[in-house]
Amino acid sequence: MLGHRAMEVVATRRFTVLGRKDTAEALQPEQGTPHSPGHAIDDIHGSPSLVAEEEDLQLQVLLECLGKAPRSCTLPLELLDSYTFPEPIGTVAIAQDLAVCQTGAGGTGGVVWPASVACAHVLLHCMLPSSPKPPGLANPHPRVLEVGSGTGLLGITLARAGMRVTMADMRNVTQLTRRNAARHQSPVIRAGGSLETVNMDWNDPKDRTRVLGHGPFDIIVCSDLVYGNEFAGLLQLLEEASRQEHAASLPCILFAFEERDDRYPSPGFFEALDKKFIQQTPSSLPSEFDVRWPSTRLFWLSLRE
Repeated sequence: MLGHRAMEVVATRRFTVLGRKDTAEALQPEQGTPHSPGHAIDDIHGSPSLVAEEEDLQLQVLLECLGKAPRSCTLPLELLDSYTFPEPIGTVAIAQDLAVCQTGAGGTGGVVWPASVACAHVLLHCMLPSSPKPPGLANPHPRVLEVGSGTGLLGITLARAGMRVTMADMRNVTQLTRRNAARHQSPVIRAGGSLETVNMDWNDPKDRTRVLGHGPFDIIVCSDLVYGNEFAGLLQLLEEASRQEHAASLPCILFAFEERDDRYPSPGFFEALDKKFIQQTPSSLPSEFDVRWPSTRLFWLSLRE
């Protein structure tokens, strides 16, 4: 079920249009040569679209309302969802994988998770003049690495606040990340920030070295990353980032996750984490944080000497 946020189903890249003549006509770009049913239509942006503001509108109903939607496509449909942040950021529109949103199965990198929204609010709160700042935010344009960026909501929001952000994730995820980043290049540039997306498998030493070569980083953010026991490479990445040469200071690492059940994150993760890092709860959080994200846990990490 979806709440009050405005939603838009958008078709990107290339569709194969099958079916009735009026379906093909409805999918025409505003300008261009008409296509007949069965032909491919390239670069349709925002068509077909439907903005729905009904409370608790189910995705299935939304799809059924799209009577003119194509019956087959070469890329998944995406759900364009909007998230509101304090000014001057404002509204951030992020595309998610519609199939994952609809079924809730698989494709963890294709949807926005609550912990990433919470992380963005916490870091924006830290930038306020009245808030205590971790060392990494002393620079007005800090270099940020987002590990496991997924849709890119967190990294894009920080870049729109003037930070220089590198978003890293698996190759099968970063296509969506890059499409979302492209939507926000103008506000990022106006804010004095920057945004880049790189492929990374944290279990691959060469990938870790290549990504860390984009640093050194002032801040590293990790939200909702630990699934099962696949965390050794992640901890190795964070340790290597904390030992980077030529860095003026150690990076501030913000780690967040949503408590779902007693299996997530696995107990083995915290045992391994405690051997290498010290956890510290943020000293200042946005108002109503516990109300908006009651299941989200955040802490700063620092490498043990």
